[in-house]
Amino acid sequence: VHAAEVCRRLAHLINARLTLIPAPGIVGSEEMKTVVMADSYVQSAFKQFASINVAFIGIGVPSAESVLMRDGSIITQAELTMLQARGALGDVVLRFFDQDGQPIISEIDNRVIGITPGGTAPDQTRGGGAGGPKKDEVVLAALRGGLINVLITDTGLAARILEQNE
Repeated sequence: VHAAEVCRRLAHLINARLTLIPAPGIVGSEEMKTVVMADSYVQSAFKQFASINVAFIGIGVPSAESVLMRDGSIITQAELTMLQARGALGDVVLRFFDQDGQPIISEIDNRVIGITPGGTAPDQTRGGGAGGPKKDEVVLAALRGGLINVLITDTGLAARILEQNE
């Protein structure tokens, strides 16, 4: 399911107002980002970041099987290889981080259209959503780095994380 549809369904279930950024998550160049960011609808969505009090954040794993690579329209194989070489373990809001939850800085950051992990208030609820048998390390890193402060997951992953932190 496309991320926008998941957001629509969740907003409906919790009676929240949904605002989608009318742009791709990553554009092809910094010049393109400048053009997209000049759009009044995009600017309107960005102005709402300051009023966010609860953020639901997906936690991804940059791998050949990930959504990032599914059709080659988000990042390229060369970009994935570069991120992995720099120690990228996961991503939140298309920003990559290492095993300690610290940012992996790359040229890709300059092409992302969206909020930054630090673009929310420190006391804001940042619920990270992840599940499955291959997300243990990436979720622990996101927690270590303070990228999320609430975990939304399945019982298997929750049990494994608790077990590792005993």
